[in-house]
Amino acid sequence: MLEELLKAPFWIDIENWPLSWEIGGTSWFPFLESIHVIAAALLVGAIATIDLRLLGVGAVRYPLSTLGREILPWVWGCIYDRDHHRARHVYYPRRLSRC
Repeated sequence: MLEELLKAPFWIDIENWPLSWEIGGTSWFPFLESIHVIAAALLVGAIATIDLRLLGVGAVRYPLSTLGREILPWVWGCIYDRDHHRARHVYYPRRLSRC
């Protein structure tokens, strides 16, 4: 199933873009991949911190509103699409203090 997905014409077209060849053939690929992995780790860590607080396991000394206010900028930094100046399909709760 995965092989069929990866052999779809859409992915083959992307693979043949000049930009794809430029990134893959230079030192840009490791650089961009490193940024991608670091952003993913920060996002998972921030979400895990909030989840552990909600379960009462971690960061129990902090009110949820304070924790959310401190962690939310890290989450936005991980998912913010700088090219389009908006987040990618993310629901942002209006008031964290009610939690």
